[in-house]
Amino acid sequence: MTGPLALFTPAFALIIPTLATDKIGALAVFKGLSFICFVPLALFFIPDTAWYRWILLVSPTTWVIEAYRAYLHSAGPAPVWAAGAAGYALVLLLMALWQFRGKVYHLHE
Repeated sequence: MTGPLALFTPAFALIIPTLATDKIGALAVFKGLSFICFVPLALFFIPDTAWYRWILLVSPTTWVIEAYRAYLHSAGPAPVWAAGAAGYALVLLLMALWQFRGKVYHLHE
């Protein structure tokens, strides 16, 4: 289950230099990414039937949390949630890699 979560690490490592131009900007990007990653912890306080629960699927860690919840409570298909998390991580990684290559090698000018 931690495989999809581990796929986010290289994506976040590539996002930092593409969005930040100096150390202060990198700290701001880190703060923003940590906020995006920790917001899904609110899922533990939101009822399962709430209509606004699915808004949190924008955050990549929501998919992993939902996979864990489905696995622990047998409340749904945990492999489907894990596959969704892996797919989300791969798309995020490919986009970050494309942006990183464009910034380093000046491909998008």
